[in-house]
Amino acid sequence: MTIVVNPHSEQEEKVLLAFLNSLQYYYQANIDDMSLTSSQQQEVLRRDRDLCKVKQKSVHGMK
Repeated sequence: MTIVVNPHSEQEEKVLLAFLNSLQYYYQANIDDMSLTSSQQQEVLRRDRDLCKVKQKSVHGMK
């Protein structure tokens, strides 16, 4: 199985790597030869935008 992760900050990356290490998962970071198709890239961007919208709604809904 392959999972591509695009953390939004250095802190998120550190937390994710610490989590993977704690569970003793094998992973490779910074794989330069891996690329997504155009449709995969668009899907990732769409999901990222959707997630940001949900986060904004939940933050604004808490006021």
